[in-house]
Amino acid sequence: MARKTTSKPLRKISTSIFRAAASAPGAPPHTGRTGQRGFTLIELLFAITILSIGILGVATMQVSSINNNLNASVTTGAATAAEATIETLINLPWNSALLNDTTAESVTSPLIVQGDYRISWDVTDDLVNNFKTITITVRWTDRGIPKNLSFDFIKSQGI
Repeated sequence: MARKTTSKPLRKISTSIFRAAASAPGAPPHTGRTGQRGFTLIELLFAITILSIGILGVATMQVSSINNNLNASVTTGAATAAEATIETLINLPWNSALLNDTTAESVTSPLIVQGDYRISWDVTDDLVNNFKTITITVRWTDRGIPKNLSFDFIKSQGI
């Protein structure tokens, strides 16, 4: 069985002291409202302005983050394409035509087109030490800006 409870209303703090001071002889008349609640229009405008500046900062950061992620993705794709080419060249025999010295003027570098990437390599023979220095260069265009990525590696005659 539920018990009935009666609650007494809470008493407000008496403001009679303040009213008495304001109505004292010689005191200026009280013109403002007592117990006014809420925000003024100016306070609301300042709050909205500060909030808007914060939201614009976050939006700018998001756009920058998206652009940087896209750039990283494209660069990773170029590095992956170069790595695949390096693996192919490492597994070729020492005297393969693809590993001929390309430093002479009449020799053109081989070129592979893989999607948006153009992959070329230059070979420099070091016959004294029996190794070849191979420079892989990957070129692509990102939003109209030409970009490239290069890797150097050494192939020994024993490998």
